[in-house]
Amino acid sequence: MSFCSSSCSSDTDSESDNRRGLVSLEDYTSSVDSGSDSEEEKPEDDGMVMLLFYERLLIDLMEKYSVEDIDVRLSIQHLTTNYRQVCNGRLPSEIDYNNTRHCLGYLHRYAACHTFLVSEAVSAILNESDVLTSPLSKQTLNVVFLGGGPGNDFVGFLTALHGKHEAICALDVTVVDKMSGWENVFNETVLKLRRGACCKAGYVFDDVNVSSTFITADLKETGGWSDEMETKLRNADIVFLVKALSHIPNEDKKDVLQ
Repeated sequence: MSFCSSSCSSDTDSESDNRRGLVSLEDYTSSVDSGSDSEEEKPEDDGMVMLLFYERLLIDLMEKYSVEDIDVRLSIQHLTTNYRQVCNGRLPSEIDYNNTRHCLGYLHRYAACHTFLVSEAVSAILNESDVLTSPLSKQTLNVVFLGGGPGNDFVGFLTALHGKHEAICALDVTVVDKMSGWENVFNETVLKLRRGACCKAGYVFDDVNVSSTFITADLKETGGWSDEMETKLRNADIVFLVKALSHIPNEDKKDVLQ
Protein backbone atom coordinates (compact mmCIF):
# COMPACT_ATOMS: atom_id res chain seq x y z
CA MET A 1 0.00 0.00 0.00
CA SER A 2 1.28 3.48 -0.80
CA PHE A 3 0.44 6.28 1.60
CA CYS A 4 0.30 9.91 0.49
CA SER A 5 0.12 12.47 3.27
CA SER A 6 0.20 16.27 3.61
CA SER A 7 0.24 18.56 6.73
CA CYS A 8 -32.22 23.95 -7.64
CA SER A 9 -34.64 25.31 -9.75
CA SER A 10 -34.02 27.65 -12.69
CA ASP A 11 -33.36 31.34 -11.98
CA THR A 12 -34.18 34.61 -13.64
CA ASP A 13 -31.45 36.17 -15.77
CA SER A 14 -30.59 38.69 -13.05
CA GLU A 15 -30.33 36.01 -10.37
CA SER A 16 -28.15 33.90 -12.63
CA ASP A 17 -25.92 36.90 -13.32
CA ASN A 18 -25.57 37.50 -9.59
CA ARG A 19 -24.48 33.92 -9.03
CA ARG A 20 -21.99 34.10 -11.84
CA GLY A 21 -20.67 37.31 -10.34
CA LEU A 22 -20.11 35.52 -7.06
CA VAL A 23 -18.04 32.80 -8.67
CA SER A 24 -16.15 34.89 -11.22
CA LEU A 25 -12.52 33.87 -11.48
CA GLU A 26 -11.47 37.19 -9.94
CA ASP A 27 -13.12 36.12 -6.68
CA TYR A 28 -11.06 32.97 -6.20
CA THR A 29 -8.80 34.72 -3.72
CA SER A 30 -7.14 31.54 -2.46
CA SER A 31 -6.74 29.87 -5.82
CA VAL A 32 -3.85 29.58 -8.18
CA ASP A 33 -2.70 32.95 -9.52
CA SER A 34 -3.86 33.07 -13.10
CA GLY A 35 -1.40 35.83 -13.90
CA SER A 36 -1.56 38.34 -16.72
CA ASP A 37 0.33 36.30 -19.31
CA SER A 38 -2.11 35.17 -21.98
CA GLU A 39 -0.25 31.89 -22.32
CA GLU A 40 -1.03 31.10 -18.69
CA GLU A 41 -4.74 31.61 -19.30
CA LYS A 42 -5.18 28.94 -21.95
CA PRO A 43 -8.14 26.68 -21.10
CA GLU A 44 -5.93 23.59 -21.27
CA ASP A 45 -3.74 24.79 -18.40
CA ASP A 46 -4.50 22.65 -15.36
CA GLY A 47 -4.96 25.56 -12.96
CA MET A 48 -7.41 27.41 -15.19
CA VAL A 49 -9.27 24.19 -16.02
CA MET A 50 -9.79 23.56 -12.31
CA LEU A 51 -11.01 27.12 -11.72
CA LEU A 52 -13.56 26.78 -14.49
CA PHE A 53 -14.61 23.31 -13.33
CA TYR A 54 -15.34 24.44 -9.77
CA GLU A 55 -17.01 27.64 -10.97
CA ARG A 56 -19.50 25.58 -12.98
CA LEU A 57 -19.91 23.03 -10.19
CA LEU A 58 -20.63 25.77 -7.66
CA ILE A 59 -23.19 27.46 -9.89
CA ASP A 60 -24.98 24.18 -10.54
CA LEU A 61 -25.06 23.20 -6.86
CA MET A 62 -26.31 26.64 -5.83
CA GLU A 63 -29.17 26.27 -8.27
CA LYS A 64 -29.90 22.67 -7.34
CA TYR A 65 -30.09 23.36 -3.59
CA SER A 66 -31.47 26.92 -3.83
CA VAL A 67 -28.52 28.50 -2.07
CA GLU A 68 -28.20 32.28 -2.45
CA ASP A 69 -25.08 34.39 -2.97
CA ILE A 70 -25.31 35.89 0.49
CA ASP A 71 -25.41 32.42 2.05
CA VAL A 72 -22.16 31.47 0.34
CA ARG A 73 -20.51 34.76 1.26
CA LEU A 74 -21.44 34.37 4.93
CA SER A 75 -20.21 30.79 4.89
CA ILE A 76 -16.86 31.88 3.46
CA GLN A 77 -16.49 34.42 6.27
CA HIS A 78 -17.29 31.72 8.82
CA LEU A 79 -14.79 29.28 7.28
CA THR A 80 -11.90 31.71 6.97
CA THR A 81 -12.41 33.01 10.51
CA ASN A 82 -12.30 29.47 11.90
CA TYR A 83 -9.39 28.19 9.84
CA ARG A 84 -7.25 31.19 10.75
CA GLN A 85 -7.61 30.30 14.41
CA VAL A 86 -6.70 26.60 14.34
CA CYS A 87 -4.60 25.87 17.42
CA ASN A 88 -3.06 22.48 18.20
CA GLY A 89 -5.36 20.89 15.66
CA ARG A 90 -8.50 22.39 17.18
CA LEU A 91 -10.90 24.77 15.47
CA PRO A 92 -12.60 27.46 17.60
CA SER A 93 -15.87 25.81 16.60
CA GLU A 94 -16.48 22.77 14.45
CA ILE A 95 -17.63 23.61 10.94
CA ASP A 96 -20.83 21.81 10.04
CA TYR A 97 -20.32 20.51 6.52
CA ASN A 98 -23.68 18.79 6.75
CA ASN A 99 -24.89 22.31 5.99
CA THR A 100 -24.84 22.68 2.20
CA ARG A 101 -24.06 26.39 2.43
CA HIS A 102 -20.78 25.65 4.18
CA CYS A 103 -19.91 23.02 1.58
CA LEU A 104 -20.43 25.57 -1.18
CA GLY A 105 -18.48 28.21 0.69
CA TYR A 106 -15.59 25.76 0.89
CA LEU A 107 -15.82 24.99 -2.83
CA HIS A 108 -15.64 28.67 -3.68
CA ARG A 109 -12.79 29.53 -1.35
CA TYR A 110 -10.54 26.48 -1.32
CA ALA A 111 -11.43 23.74 -3.84
CA ALA A 112 -9.48 24.83 -6.91
CA CYS A 113 -6.33 25.66 -4.96
CA HIS A 114 -6.46 22.41 -2.97
CA THR A 115 -7.01 20.34 -6.12
CA PHE A 116 -4.12 22.04 -7.92
CA LEU A 117 -1.74 21.48 -5.00
CA VAL A 118 -2.63 17.78 -4.83
CA SER A 119 -2.14 17.45 -8.58
CA GLU A 120 1.26 19.11 -8.36
CA ALA A 121 2.33 16.93 -5.43
CA VAL A 122 1.26 13.69 -7.11
CA SER A 123 2.89 14.76 -10.38
CA ALA A 124 6.15 15.37 -8.53
CA ILE A 125 5.96 11.91 -6.96
CA LEU A 126 5.27 10.29 -10.33
CA ASN A 127 8.13 12.15 -12.01
CA GLU A 128 10.74 11.90 -9.28
CA SER A 129 10.05 8.58 -7.55
CA ASP A 130 9.11 5.01 -8.34
CA VAL A 131 6.98 4.58 -5.19
CA LEU A 132 3.78 4.47 -7.27
CA THR A 133 5.16 2.38 -10.12
CA SER A 134 3.91 -0.91 -8.71
CA PRO A 135 0.35 0.24 -7.87
CA LEU A 136 -0.07 1.93 -11.25
CA SER A 137 0.94 -1.25 -13.05
CA LYS A 138 -2.13 -3.07 -11.69
CA GLN A 139 -5.19 -3.61 -13.83
CA THR A 140 -7.40 -2.79 -10.85
CA LEU A 141 -6.32 0.10 -8.64
CA ASN A 142 -7.94 0.77 -5.25
CA VAL A 143 -7.53 4.27 -3.84
CA VAL A 144 -8.87 5.64 -0.55
CA PHE A 145 -9.02 9.34 0.31
CA LEU A 146 -9.28 9.81 4.09
CA GLY A 147 -10.87 13.08 5.13
CA GLY A 148 -11.55 13.58 1.43
CA GLY A 149 -14.72 15.66 1.79
CA PRO A 150 -15.85 16.97 -1.60
CA GLY A 151 -13.38 14.90 -3.60
CA ASN A 152 -10.80 17.60 -4.35
CA ASP A 153 -7.97 15.14 -3.68
CA PHE A 154 -9.59 12.74 -6.14
CA VAL A 155 -9.75 15.34 -8.92
CA GLY A 156 -6.15 16.34 -8.30
CA PHE A 157 -5.02 12.71 -8.36
CA LEU A 158 -6.83 12.03 -11.64
CA THR A 159 -5.31 15.11 -13.23
CA ALA A 160 -1.81 13.91 -12.33
CA LEU A 161 -2.66 10.33 -13.29
CA HIS A 162 -3.65 11.24 -16.84
CA GLY A 163 -1.09 9.90 -19.30
CA LYS A 164 0.24 7.40 -16.77
CA HIS A 165 -2.88 5.25 -16.50
CA GLU A 166 -2.33 2.96 -19.50
CA ALA A 167 -2.16 -0.26 -17.47
CA ILE A 168 -5.24 0.49 -15.36
CA CYS A 169 -8.54 -1.02 -16.46
CA ALA A 170 -10.57 -0.39 -13.30
CA LEU A 171 -10.22 2.28 -10.62
CA ASP A 172 -12.09 1.87 -7.34
CA VAL A 173 -12.24 5.17 -5.47
CA THR A 174 -13.41 5.64 -1.89
CA VAL A 175 -13.77 9.00 -0.17
CA VAL A 176 -14.08 8.88 3.61
CA ASP A 177 -15.26 11.84 5.68
CA LYS A 178 -17.07 12.25 8.98
CA MET A 179 -19.41 14.84 7.46
CA SER A 180 -22.04 13.09 5.36
CA GLY A 181 -23.02 16.43 3.83
CA TRP A 182 -20.06 16.14 1.48
CA GLU A 183 -21.56 13.12 -0.27
CA ASN A 184 -23.83 15.14 -2.54
CA VAL A 185 -20.94 17.36 -3.59
CA PHE A 186 -18.70 14.37 -4.25
CA ASN A 187 -21.37 12.60 -6.30
CA GLU A 188 -21.97 15.71 -8.39
CA THR A 189 -18.21 16.02 -8.93
CA VAL A 190 -17.99 12.43 -10.16
CA LEU A 191 -21.00 12.94 -12.43
CA LYS A 192 -19.38 15.93 -14.11
CA LEU A 193 -16.11 14.04 -14.55
CA ARG A 194 -17.96 11.15 -16.17
CA ARG A 195 -19.34 13.65 -18.67
CA GLY A 196 -15.83 14.76 -19.58
CA ALA A 197 -15.48 17.90 -17.46
CA CYS A 198 -12.13 19.06 -16.05
CA CYS A 199 -10.14 17.91 -19.09
CA LYS A 200 -7.39 15.52 -17.90
CA ALA A 201 -9.36 14.30 -14.88
CA GLY A 202 -12.41 13.69 -17.05
CA TYR A 203 -10.38 12.06 -19.82
CA VAL A 204 -9.34 9.25 -17.46
CA PHE A 205 -12.99 8.16 -17.34
CA ASP A 206 -12.85 7.51 -21.09
CA ASP A 207 -10.20 4.82 -20.64
CA VAL A 208 -10.80 3.45 -17.16
CA ASN A 209 -13.87 1.93 -15.49
CA VAL A 210 -14.14 4.19 -12.44
CA SER A 211 -16.35 3.23 -9.50
CA SER A 212 -16.82 5.59 -6.57
CA THR A 213 -18.00 5.22 -2.98
CA PHE A 214 -18.52 7.75 -0.20
CA ILE A 215 -18.27 6.45 3.36
CA THR A 216 -19.18 8.47 6.44
CA ALA A 217 -16.70 7.70 9.22
CA ASP A 218 -14.79 9.55 11.93
CA LEU A 219 -11.07 8.82 11.70
CA LYS A 220 -10.77 9.22 15.47
CA GLU A 221 -13.46 6.61 16.21
CA THR A 222 -12.02 3.41 14.76
CA GLY A 223 -14.37 1.30 16.86
CA GLY A 224 -17.29 2.70 14.92
CA TRP A 225 -15.95 1.93 11.47
CA SER A 226 -18.16 -0.20 9.26
CA ASP A 227 -17.04 -3.48 7.73
CA GLU A 228 -17.05 -1.75 4.36
CA MET A 229 -14.67 0.92 5.64
CA GLU A 230 -12.24 -1.63 7.04
CA THR A 231 -12.37 -3.71 3.86
CA LYS A 232 -11.68 -0.67 1.70
CA LEU A 233 -8.62 0.20 3.78
CA ARG A 234 -7.29 -3.37 3.73
CA ASN A 235 -7.62 -3.54 -0.04
CA ALA A 236 -6.24 -0.07 -0.72
CA ASP A 237 -3.20 0.25 -2.97
CA ILE A 238 -2.89 3.97 -2.29
CA VAL A 239 -4.22 5.95 0.69
CA PHE A 240 -4.40 9.74 0.70
CA LEU A 241 -4.44 11.73 3.93
CA VAL A 242 -4.20 15.33 2.77
CA LYS A 243 -4.45 18.05 5.43
CA ALA A 244 -6.88 15.93 7.43
CA LEU A 245 -4.54 15.83 10.42
CA SER A 246 -4.44 19.63 10.62
CA HIS A 247 -7.98 19.59 12.02
CA ILE A 248 -7.47 16.70 14.42
CA PRO A 249 -6.39 17.58 17.98
CA ASN A 250 -2.68 16.96 18.53
CA GLU A 251 -3.33 14.37 21.21
CA ASP A 252 -5.37 12.28 18.75
CA LYS A 253 -3.05 12.45 15.73
CA LYS A 254 -0.91 9.45 16.69
CA ASP A 255 -3.95 7.23 17.24
CA VAL A 256 -5.38 8.21 13.85
CA LEU A 257 -2.14 7.38 12.05
CA GLN A 258 -1.84 4.03 13.82
